[in-house]
Amino acid sequence: MPETDNGAILSRALDTGDIPPEGVEGHIEASADERAALAQRLDLAALDKLVFSYKVTPTRRGRFRLTGHWHAEATQTCGVTLEPIAREFDEDVSIEFWPPEIWEQQVAESGEVAVEPEEEGPEMIEEGVIDPGQLLEELLSVSLPPFPRRENAELEWEETVSKPESPFAVLKDLPKRNGGTA
Repeated sequence: MPETDNGAILSRALDTGDIPPEGVEGHIEASADERAALAQRLDLAALDKLVFSYKVTPTRRGRFRLTGHWHAEATQTCGVTLEPIAREFDEDVSIEFWPPEIWEQQVAESGEVAVEPEEEGPEMIEEGVIDPGQLLEELLSVSLPPFPRRENAELEWEETVSKPESPFAVLKDLPKRNGGTA
């Protein structure tokens, strides 16, 4: 397995030069330490399960397609009640990976990368490596609600409006000038 420094906790880098024409299958099951580190990175109360089964297959012109299925069981904290919210994810994935030269050629010719409406956009192959573990982290990260809120959670708000005191308010407590009282 090639070394990568992509910062991924679950890094499982595949060298594209080592992928046979029939493709390569893989399975990632995050260890307890990996789940704890990822839970901390994603601000989760817990990450009880994270698995990914996939197949990477060469397509054409140096491109690859990763297909698979991932499953996660995570717990977030409600931003209103601070109660735990259990979340479960079960999703299929199909993503193309393109070498940088194909990516750049596509952009140079049309000014953008053409993507089918129902498909994920292609990912760039970096340094000849496809990293299913890094992809799994990204899939989980974008699937989590950024502001978790338990169903029907209401924020009880008491507005305390206080009138700002006038700078002359202190004068009311002073005795009147001609010997009178306040």
